[in-house]
Amino acid sequence: MPAAILSLLAPLLPWILGLGAVIVGYFGIRQRGVMVERQRQEAAQQKAQAKVQAQVVQAQTKDAAIDQKVEAQVAEIKKENPPTVAVPPVDGDVFKF
Repeated sequence: MPAAILSLLAPLLPWILGLGAVIVGYFGIRQRGVMVERQRQEAAQQKAQAKVQAQVVQAQTKDAAIDQKVEAQVAEIKKENPPTVAVPPVDGDVFKF
């Protein structure tokens, strides 16, 4: 029985193998295209992340410079104005605006 089936499929074997090769080639090319596109997208994403990171670093340095200026101004104001002493409220005082 298997010999009969094999003898019937023998003329079709080159066609079956050829079709299999075409299918494997198609999916191989398709997979390679997917991999190339994925690599391109990853490279673009890394470039965008690097750009954002550079902007973050630039913003942090500007923020640090502003913080230093503000802290210097606050220290100067503290030197000019002595701290006030809080007076405890006396019983019966009504708070008014």
